Amino acid sequence: FPTRRSYDLSKVYLSKDFIVKISENSTVLQQEGSILRSLDFAATPKVVDFFTLDDYGVLVEKRIMGESLDEIWKNLKNKNKNKIIDDLSNFVFKVNEAK
Repeated sequence: FPTRRSYDLSKVYLSKDFIVKISENSTVLQQEGSILRSLDFAATPKVVDFFTLDDYGVLVEKRIMGESLDEIWKNLKNKNKNKIIDDLSNFVFKVNEAK
């Protein structure tokens, strides 16, 4: 597990099939898991489990396979980038309303 440092609050680990998030703030990870479970979008990671271990919160999600936005962003037209940013803004707004 990560060493406890004020600037090192969480870590994300990727495997072929899963994403594992480990955080000193287990409440935030538990809330993230609850929000993800409540969303019904095809591109939303599915929560496999949440648990605490040695005072750390651990959130396990099923990894969604696809193209990395970092890899294709540079080749997108500006109108497509603007559409993605608009869609993400709307998504974040809906997530905040779900609280």
